[in-house]
Amino acid sequence: MAENQDEGPTCSVPKKRKPNWTTDECLYLSKLVDENKSVLRSKFGAGVTTVKKRETWGKITDAINATSSTKRSVEEVEKKWHNIQMRGKAEIADARRSAKKKTVRRLP
Repeated sequence: MAENQDEGPTCSVPKKRKPNWTTDECLYLSKLVDENKSVLRSKFGAGVTTVKKRETWGKITDAINATSSTKRSVEEVEKKWHNIQMRGKAEIADARRSAKKKTVRRLP
């Protein structure tokens, strides 16, 4: 009997999780993004295109993969950077909220 090819991932072996990002990898990612921020954080225009940004993310991924035992894709590296940014912004917002609560106390 022939197997049905449309069954999809139910027949395949489940995908193994990759190891978590190390602190050194995260710091190196931050350094590389900082070095390339003129391309990555710029608005699209004559000098900055989607292709240029993809090439830059590819170079960053290659540099991270060269120093790490875990090989990561461009999408994983870019997602990690966005997660780092999001977590940083949330921490800043929490710090501002707690600072406002401390300064708003009323004296009797």
